[in-house]
Amino acid sequence: MRSAQSKNSVFQKVGPCLYRYKGGTYYARFKSGGKEIRCSLETADRKLAERNLAKEKEKQSQIDRSQGKLTLAELCNRYLQTVRHQKPRTVERKTFIVERMKRDWPTGRHFDLGVSFDLVPGMRVSVGGTATESVVRAIHLTPQRR
Repeated sequence: MRSAQSKNSVFQKVGPCLYRYKGGTYYARFKSGGKEIRCSLETADRKLAERNLAKEKEKQSQIDRSQGKLTLAELCNRYLQTVRHQKPRTVERKTFIVERMKRDWPTGRHFDLGVSFDLVPGMRVSVGGTATESVVRAIHLTPQRR
């Protein structure tokens, strides 16, 4: 098994969970909820990297990994619960869009978001204009907290 500090590695360990790439950019590497997280901290400043690392760890701790097997239909139903308080016409329109998404989405209502989560923001749904896109964005960005 290769360590991050092997002689031919381009990453240098500089602190707990903190690595510096040969170009100077800092990266985080840690475990959260049993999953290894590796990401750029997008800075070459050590102090800022340490603050960004703390923020990234906090952000990752907010993710409920048990929701990884959530289907599109389940997520859409949760989303509709969050918009119930809006005006009736708004709720009606969003319900229409969500029902069309569940019916017409490629692979249908059983679309597994845990497997294909990264594909969701880039996919276009041909059931309307900006209203549909905003609902898709809202469904995708609705935080799933513990």
